[in-house]
Amino acid sequence: MQDSVTSLNELPFPVIAAVHGYCIGAGVDLISACDIRLASSDAIFSVESQGRLVADLGSLQRCQDHWRSHMAELAFTGKDITAERASQSVW
Repeated sequence: MQDSVTSLNELPFPVIAAVHGYCIGAGVDLISACDIRLASSDAIFSVESQGRLVADLGSLQRCQDHWRSHMAELAFTGKDITAERASQSVW
């Protein structure tokens, strides 16, 4: 499964993710492999944490922009992040 997500990251052209509504678990992994992420105002990002263990397909390592700190927040707290919060830099 990780190879499938990584294949998006290796394409020779820009890949744009459009998010509307909930983006949960593998959806977050999928958009992390994209070059540009656009979200509607009602988008909510979340990862599934079963007993504080987060299944990750390379999301934390893949993100190179300010989204990385949001990914860490998702992984460590398990809280949802709204589109408004995701658009803000936390540095």
